[in-house]
Amino acid sequence: MRAAALAVLAGVRVFTRGTSLGGVESLIEHRRTTEGASSPIPADLLRLSIGLESPIDLIADLSRALESVPAAARTIPPDTIASPENTGIRAAVIAAVERTVTPTILPRMSSA
Repeated sequence: MRAAALAVLAGVRVFTRGTSLGGVESLIEHRRTTEGASSPIPADLLRLSIGLESPIDLIADLSRALESVPAAARTIPPDTIASPENTGIRAAVIAAVERTVTPTILPRMSSA
């Protein structure tokens, strides 16, 4: 499971690896790596902090990174990972971004 999380970390290009300190960029981190083997954080957990980048770019970046995970590192069947054949995960991410992130960004953009 840890191998899959690290493969996703290596595969993202829009997200920056790091801990959120309140900036406007999108970040991704693997807390277990930061805290060490004795950490209670699950080995496969990635923490995302969504910034001001385009939701479409962020979703595409995560989709590409998920597709790059080697088959041997996957703990779920390959067809459940976001792909053209199965857009369930992609649709859920898009819906979450549109419901929570987009409404926050639009008022800030219009008042600038």
